[in-house]
Amino acid sequence: RALAPGTFDRARRRLAEQRLHRDDAAAVDALNEAAAGTFAKLRSLALAQSQAADARPVASVRSAPTQNLVCTGGWSGAVKIWDASKCECIKSVKAHSDRCTGVSWAPDSSFIATCGADGEACVWDLKDDAPRARLRGHRARLGGVAVHPVGRHVAT
Repeated sequence: RALAPGTFDRARRRLAEQRLHRDDAAAVDALNEAAAGTFAKLRSLALAQSQAADARPVASVRSAPTQNLVCTGGWSGAVKIWDASKCECIKSVKAHSDRCTGVSWAPDSSFIATCGADGEACVWDLKDDAPRARLRGHRARLGGVAVHPVGRHVAT
């Protein structure tokens, strides 16, 4: 019950906005021009810096919605928080005993959820090195994790 009002209200607003613009040729043309301009700028970008995020392959990367942070989860089981502007690791925890297969930020960037091939999902406060919660009982490895936009539920 706590999820439905916010979810349905957001969907209702998004659909109303889309309906307003679907038959507006000028709006469609403006959107297409903006997309073309963005793609043209992207083609001109060059790699200025690269960062090794883990000793083993990185399985998941997510940007924080409200902060200049990036979270990575690697096959080593490590989860790292990076300062995106400096490309510096500011926190690293051994989150899983097997590969970390997914990471997800809370909508307010206050915590992250992770999952792994060890069959566990964890919820991590950015201030602590131990998980706030471990979600055990899955029968097999977990392929992904997501925090609901309201921020009160985690799905695997």
